[in-house]
Amino acid sequence: MAVKMKTILRAERLLWIDLLREIGIILVVVGHTRPPFTKLIYGFHMPLFFVISGYLCATGKSLAASPSRFISKSANRYLLPYGFLCILNMIIEAGLFL
Repeated sequence: MAVKMKTILRAERLLWIDLLREIGIILVVVGHTRPPFTKLIYGFHMPLFFVISGYLCATGKSLAASPSRFISKSANRYLLPYGFLCILNMIIEAGLFL
């Protein structure tokens, strides 16, 4: 068991993931200092951590080999329905759907 744990701890790190995490942490600190662009930072600093976590939790070596494929697949899966629902909500709010 101890040998297996050492192997897991020595796993190769993805430097671009570490860089994104560092940027996210800096944005959290800057966002909490109340600068004029706090709302802008709040719009994406926490979703950034969710995206990183989702990427790291996904299984398969093909995922680590092709981040652009992961991003494009996730965008198709989540952003397209989100965009559709936003447009539908705007139509309903504007009273055009009555």
